[in-house]
Amino acid sequence: MTDPCDPPGGFQPAPKNGIAADAIVVAEDLSDDQRQRIAKALADPQRFAILDCIAARTEIPCKALVAEFPVTQATISHHLKELVAAGLIHSRRDGQMAILSCRRDVCAAYANVLTLRLVAPPIPPSTELPA
Repeated sequence: MTDPCDPPGGFQPAPKNGIAADAIVVAEDLSDDQRQRIAKALADPQRFAILDCIAARTEIPCKALVAEFPVTQATISHHLKELVAAGLIHSRRDGQMAILSCRRDVCAAYANVLTLRLVAPPIPPSTELPA
């Protein structure tokens, strides 16, 4: 029997131009596509809550999320697939169970991108690009 959270065909690794599960990621490593994928993944409140639940632990079995959230197994599976594709979580196998963990390096890299682009002081008027 497989884990109830597994999407049909299982979890797929991060797509090409995505983030390898064993890499340490810094802000400069995130492509525009990856940043957009992360923003889309975090924009859904339920998905953000699932990521928050995963991040609160070192690891969590996928089936524990099904018990934690009042949504269907299929919905959890869909959200996990998006979080894996964005590189925000890592999924590994332990027998028939999927064990999930937060990619803290990716979360930190994304937070750094936001800080550098949105919180950093703006460009002085004398060096702004023409409209």
